[in-house]
Amino acid sequence: MFIGPAVRRILEQWEAIVQFVKFLESDPKKIPQSAAFKRVQATVKRAEILVQLNFIASTVTLFEAFILNFQNDEPKIHIIYEQMAGLMKKFLLRFMKGEKVEAIRAHQLSTLDLARHSQLSDGDLMIGEPTRQELKKLKEDQRKALLLGICAFFKAVAAFLQT
Repeated sequence: MFIGPAVRRILEQWEAIVQFVKFLESDPKKIPQSAAFKRVQATVKRAEILVQLNFIASTVTLFEAFILNFQNDEPKIHIIYEQMAGLMKKFLLRFMKGEKVEAIRAHQLSTLDLARHSQLSDGDLMIGEPTRQELKKLKEDQRKALLLGICAFFKAVAAFLQT
């Protein structure tokens, strides 16, 4: 997972990126015509981008810790099942009701029902405080759309981890 450090760096430098784009836009002669700049220019204008970046930064930490545990030369086959079950439970607890996840044993995780009635309400999703703060800055329809996307992400990753 190399996306985590990159996203955290973008978040650290966000204001500088925005200011740089505005500076270049202030004089039509300075605006680069490259496709890369145009993508950056369009991205900084998207209201939802900070929600998405903060959500990624919040979520990727789970996977980074898991991967780092296995990035050495020591044999790890004896702990992979336990570690994978732990990762799955931690991930599920971000969007599923705790009593549903805690009550299930590791060997049952692959059959856990991911239906909406087992999921947390939008206000209780574990998406990180910076993500939640950025969500508050958006219009209601944008907020709902992003939360739907976040829930879809959670379900898709959980379904993938179940396989």
